[in-house]
Amino acid sequence: MKKIVKKVLHDVHSKTVYYGCTFYLPLKKYAIQHAYFENCSFREDALFADLEGCQFENCNFSRRFALDLSHQELLQIPQYVFSLTKLKALDLSYNSLSSIPPQIGVLSNLEGLNVSRNYLQTLPQEIDKLSNLRVLWLVANKMKEFPQSICALKKLQYLNISNNTVQTLPCGIQNLQALSILELEFNYLQNLPPQIGQLSSLRKLSISNKQQSERPKMSYLTPPGKINIYDPPKVGNKLKTLPQELFTLPRLEFLDVSGTYMTIPTDVEQLKSLRFLIVDSRVYPGENSVIHKLLPNTFIKPISITPWEFDRAIKMDNPPRGSNIHYCSPLKPCGEDVCTYRRNS
Repeated sequence: MKKIVKKVLHDVHSKTVYYGCTFYLPLKKYAIQHAYFENCSFREDALFADLEGCQFENCNFSRRFALDLSHQELLQIPQYVFSLTKLKALDLSYNSLSSIPPQIGVLSNLEGLNVSRNYLQTLPQEIDKLSNLRVLWLVANKMKEFPQSICALKKLQYLNISNNTVQTLPCGIQNLQALSILELEFNYLQNLPPQIGQLSSLRKLSISNKQQSERPKMSYLTPPGKINIYDPPKVGNKLKTLPQELFTLPRLEFLDVSGTYMTIPTDVEQLKSLRFLIVDSRVYPGENSVIHKLLPNTFIKPISITPWEFDRAIKMDNPPRGSNIHYCSPLKPCGEDVCTYRRNS
């Protein structure tokens, strides 16, 4: 194997031994195998698409150390991944994983994990050892229950468990005090637990049904104290109303209930920080509705859109006049590619 000692480098190669080297790698993903690094320093982002047979001994990563193994038809996580204990971001999306082994717990430095679009039914208890995890993507798996181990992730700021078949949220969700964004789109939720009102950092909540099975029946008759009663969807989230405790959330800015046709209590006016409310375009009566009068400073968006269109909407550089909208993600951008996230300055 080729040996390189105490050099300043802007590239990295397979089958090479690096001793005491300093790396300033351009921002791209590197696929290398059977390389050895000792006492090396990575001053810029270190993004990799393959690290099979590689070892890092006493190395320093000043910024991100990320591994992207998405779209590789993996049936299981390669064993070498669990030797990368300084890894900060791991993308395993778009594979064929049916389980995650307990060894995932050794990756205690992970800040971002994406296991979306696999065949996972649950997560191992050892997930609770990922004490630095801030971003977790679980979209489009086979989860019928909300993994209890998530509730131990004290630093978690972004959670997306959309497009599963989760029916309830555990009471332990109240432990996620750092959670800023919660995506629950298109599950089988019947209700939200009162403990959701204890998520004091929550700024965006989406419980919408982005996919529609049929055109909803419409009614503009509003009984006292209620707003917008419609037939519930036959698939997806079937919440009939929101818990009173939700209206005590002090920082909630974005609320998406489109496609649920639920009863929204007039207590929604207690959400003093609410800036963006998304409802279904086919059932929103317009500017003279009760909801508009209760929330005069909130931009109410009657819309029926895909998740990625919604994410683009809330990132608008020039939001609608008077809406006072700003993007509130703890990471910028907070997309599915956890290997390319950046912290806010």
